[in-house]
Amino acid sequence: MLAESTPEISRGWRTRGLHGEERRVTSERVRLTQEKEQRWPHLVSEGYTVSSTATWDYNCIAFAAGVETEWWWPDADGQAKWPASVKREERLERFAEAFETLGYQVCEGDLLEPGYEKIAIYVREGVPTHAAKQLPDGTWKSKLGSWEDIEHRTLKAVEDYVYGKAVLCLKRKLAKL
Repeated sequence: MLAESTPEISRGWRTRGLHGEERRVTSERVRLTQEKEQRWPHLVSEGYTVSSTATWDYNCIAFAAGVETEWWWPDADGQAKWPASVKREERLERFAEAFETLGYQVCEGDLLEPGYEKIAIYVREGVPTHAAKQLPDGTWKSKLGSWEDIEHRTLKAVEDYVYGKAVLCLKRKLAKL
């Protein structure tokens, strides 16, 4: 816990998170707890900011799909949401097929392409683990399991730990207004 004299505390308000951990709400950049930061070896060096509070309402796959009200996962027992036309298997091909039902197509690279939105799928030991979506400025946004959403400058920021590496990018045309 930070000392009372820490400027971040003195300019902010204390609140309790989903699991009772103390958070500091300030007008400055909000960070994950040090324990969470240490889980991803590249997170701090690559740069990130927290953009939501922790919630069990949705996971990273649903978030990348634009859904913030349910969990998406190809679990065999059917407890989580998953596109009905896609087989429930934890395989990269199935995750790609799930996003293809939303109009995404496999693409080369993670560079920003005007007129498109992109997602990246992470794999560890051959199993999909995470998805991130690209923001209009080329940075990325991830939902960290039941924890917070974060914005990160690179895909590398959330690599390793339990997510492995970003191995596949998909894109779709942005809807015209």
